[in-house]
Amino acid sequence: MTTISVTHGARPGRTATTGFNYATLTRPVLRLTRFIQTEITRRRTERMLEGLPFDIRKDIGWPAPDQQKAPSSAPRR
Repeated sequence: MTTISVTHGARPGRTATTGFNYATLTRPVLRLTRFIQTEITRRRTERMLEGLPFDIRKDIGWPAPDQQKAPSSAPRR
């Protein structure tokens, strides 16, 4: 049986009974998982916005790639 306790005199990152703190392993894993979830959501949103017509992207202020810019009304020389 493992008992996890907090003592004020113990070394940081270790428990009094086992000598190992699992939080030191789980925090980086949870941070990485949160980062990956955030990136997946961000990229999904970008793909959705890039799929919108040019006029709607322009109305909401989303930058469009140079290849898809609306033609200017000025004549070419």
